Amino acid sequence: MHPEDRELIKDVFDISYIEEVLSNVKEYSICFRRLYDGVYKWSEVKLVKAEAAGKRARHVAVGFAEIDERYKAAQSGKRSARNMKISLSQPGIRQ
Repeated sequence: MHPEDRELIKDVFDISYIEEVLSNVKEYSICFRRLYDGVYKWSEVKLVKAEAAGKRARHVAVGFAEIDERYKAAQSGKRSARNMKISLSQPGIRQ
């Protein structure tokens, strides 16, 4: 795991934290970087409770997925949109 993400992910496996984050929602996910063949890639852990939103979590499924390409594409799209917004707000450019 990437050193910057260790603190972020450690609580995901604490039962009190799981109960808290799933208290009003059905599912919760978090993205973090894991080391694959010497390269950090983005992964996702998802917690999904069997009970309805608003009910106490008694049964929780945990899933992991490697999402590196999807994550990077989403980040690239956000940067492109942000850059376009910045360039449109420059003097002399009409919106």
